[in-house]
Amino acid sequence: MSGILNTKQRIMDTILTQEGKRQLASGELRLNFITFTDNATFYKKDLVSGSADASQRIYLEACNLPQDQITFESHDTGQLMNFVGSDEKGFKVLNGKLISGSTYVTSSISSVANDLLDSSLLAFKRLQSIGSKDIFFDDNTFELSENEIFFDITDKTPFKKGDVEFNANIAIAENLFSDSRLTRTPNYKYLPPVNRQSTNYLDSDIIDLQPLSNYPKVNTVSEKDNINIIREKLFNMESIGYKKTINFIETSRQNNIFCQFFEASNSYINKLDIIDFGIVEEKKYYFIGKIFNYNGEAKFINLFTLVFEN
Repeated sequence: MSGILNTKQRIMDTILTQEGKRQLASGELRLNFITFTDNATFYKKDLVSGSADASQRIYLEACNLPQDQITFESHDTGQLMNFVGSDEKGFKVLNGKLISGSTYVTSSISSVANDLLDSSLLAFKRLQSIGSKDIFFDDNTFELSENEIFFDITDKTPFKKGDVEFNANIAIAENLFSDSRLTRTPNYKYLPPVNRQSTNYLDSDIIDLQPLSNYPKVNTVSEKDNINIIREKLFNMESIGYKKTINFIETSRQNNIFCQFFEASNSYINKLDIIDFGIVEEKKYYFIGKIFNYNGEAKFINLFTLVFEN
């Protein structure tokens, strides 16, 4: 519900979306980017000053609208949270399922999912974000060398006979603590607790750090060897034609990229999980996949790898 904005006390309103309020209540809210918009105001021309004085007008406080949510959020299971989307497309997400009007979409969900993703872009445009145009940059359009790529996955390719079983067994997959893809993530590094012993805490040179106990290291592969293993796997996929390269033909000077990854099934659309492996020799590696829970153990199944490079 909106109210009248007191122009003598406030000139700007800050609001949280419904998703932001949910994250705030659960202690998960992390502010990384803030968008400024003048969508809730209006301008009136003045022949003398160019713009009429707005201090005497009555303004309504900014309110949260459904289209303010532009990013799809998901539960730990990957199921999308409720998303209203754009009225122009008429699609929404409810309990992880796509709805068109008041009917659940149960067929051709892949094509419908594209319309749902378009509604996210429409919601972003409706924010009317305030920004500065780069007058020295001729073209700010975004153009790719390819808009679609396809991989043929069969019982024989890209895996050879005997490489994997017909039905993958989650039970034998490594858990997150021994997963080599997480070895560079701070929360999964080998950090055994230590006890600081010193007779003079002001003198840092004589501080002696003693381990509290002999804690085994779950993942014994070094970071260098781990990187070489990952490179070898990617090289093998490339050698049999399972590597696709997309070039950014036109983009902005800042080249800011926002990516989301989804899996569309017959009746559900889920958001995939991403592991940021970091930068190796000026290349940024991301592992895209799904996390499964097996007997209380979280296990990451890598579906494909994304590499950004200049």
